[in-house]
Amino acid sequence: FHTFFTGLIAFEMHRDGAGEEQLAKGKDVLDKMKIWSKCSTPNFDNKLLLLEAECHASMCHIKAAKVAFEASGRSARDHGLIHEQGLACELYGKFLTSIV
Repeated sequence: FHTFFTGLIAFEMHRDGAGEEQLAKGKDVLDKMKIWSKCSTPNFDNKLLLLEAECHASMCHIKAAKVAFEASGRSARDHGLIHEQGLACELYGKFLTSIV
C-alpha cells in the first residue's frame, strides 16, 4: 500500500502546485501498478484505475478522469473491496468539487 499511497499523494501535491517532479513521481508509481495489476487483477485493478484517474485529473483531462474514477469504484465493488470503493468515491467527490 505504501507505493499506491505515494502515487496518490504525488498527484495531489502536483495539483497543489508542488511541481512537475511530483507528476513524474506519480507516473512512476502508475507504471509499477500497471505491472502489478497484470499479476493480480482483483487486488490491483481498482488501484491502477484510481491512479490513472488522479493522473488524468493532474493533467486536466476531465472526461478521462471521470471515466477512470467511476471504473475504479466499480472494480473495487466487483471484487468486494468496499474500503477501496469508498476511497475511489471520496477522491472522485473531491475531484468533482475541484472542477466546479
